[in-house]
Amino acid sequence: MSEQIGATVTAPADVTRANGHNNWALSGVPPPMFNGNRDKSETFFDKFTSYKLVNGDAKQFTTPFLKVALCLSYFNGPKVDAWARQKWSWLKDQ
Repeated sequence: MSEQIGATVTAPADVTRANGHNNWALSGVPPPMFNGNRDKSETFFDKFTSYKLVNGDAKQFTTPFLKVALCLSYFNGPKVDAWARQKWSWLKDQ
């Protein structure tokens, strides 16, 4: 049984550089890749949350579309690839 979560996301309207600088750079240590190991799911969530706190004012975390895309980029492995692909497809359709 899978849980369905409804959400509305907004694609970023402006992805240009501010004052000639790349405003996409993030600070701190990114979370480890999540491969679907449930024993490490809380650790992944904690590390992603810490990364979000350090970069709270970055466009990747202030724009819901980009935040979800960034989080999905850390999912990799046979246990999560199909699930992540499904979420990418849903995200692109929004």
